[in-house]
Amino acid sequence: MKWLLCRTLVGCAAALLVVVNPRQVAAIQAHIPEDLAGDSASDPAYDSGWTTGTNGGYGWNGWQLSASTSGNYWFIASSTLNGDDGSVNSPPGDGGVAWDITSPSGDGQYATATRPLPFALTGDDNISCYFDSSTTINPSGEQVFQIENVSKTGTEPIFSFGAVAGYSDYVYADVAGASVFHDTGILLADAGFHLNFFVTGSGTYDFYVSSVDDDSIRDEFIGNMAALPINQISFSDVSNGSSQSTSLFFNYIAATIPEPGPALPLSVFAALLLVRRRDRQLTRSQINQPQDCEAATD
Repeated sequence: MKWLLCRTLVGCAAALLVVVNPRQVAAIQAHIPEDLAGDSASDPAYDSGWTTGTNGGYGWNGWQLSASTSGNYWFIASSTLNGDDGSVNSPPGDGGVAWDITSPSGDGQYATATRPLPFALTGDDNISCYFDSSTTINPSGEQVFQIENVSKTGTEPIFSFGAVAGYSDYVYADVAGASVFHDTGILLADAGFHLNFFVTGSGTYDFYVSSVDDDSIRDEFIGNMAALPINQISFSDVSNGSSQSTSLFFNYIAATIPEPGPALPLSVFAALLLVRRRDRQLTRSQINQPQDCEAATD
């Protein structure tokens, strides 16, 4: 049988080598995820600043910014300011930008950026982002990405990931309303991470942490969560101070649903998402279409 060796575009210059059965090419392409909502800090909507109501990208409702003390804690800036190599910037590198949150000084002080969705995620849906915390967390500080349910009765945390005082590794929590953290074993790092959260069923999830620099999957976490609709995400800097050298940067937020297709292993689906997210400057057709296929005999 002949197989196809296909180079698929990843970013502007790199290529991913994939070996596939020719009969599966169309099926795999049909399984490339469809973006329901996406945004990045380089969107023109942020050229004049980032404030409550700013609504860049597509599919989201506008940002809601809040803090414990009045002030300006939300910026569009380069992630190199907190020691990162600029990998979470758009475009990547020194010349790009990301969303940046600082916080008021003092214990219990916070600044938060919340992004509501106009719909709720269901089984197999995905939330993803680039996340770059500081490696310096104050004794009462934390920098966290959180997935939430918001309803008439209030906001319920469903899953959170981040850097928290007292831990040298990143941690996550999946029990609604509880401050029980699980150690990921992934050390706090200057380089950013690509986070992918999959809703795998009612009250279950699959969470991937990958390196932004090379898209290698660092670890996978499977668990249980509150069986509530997911319709909001937030990013918070708590008690870590007003300096951008120790602030939280993040970028490339997206909500995705798989298009109808074969039942691929979740790890393969995650790899497809990594390809999709690597360079948002590429068009959808450029990312989806395999390039330069050559025949090979098994």
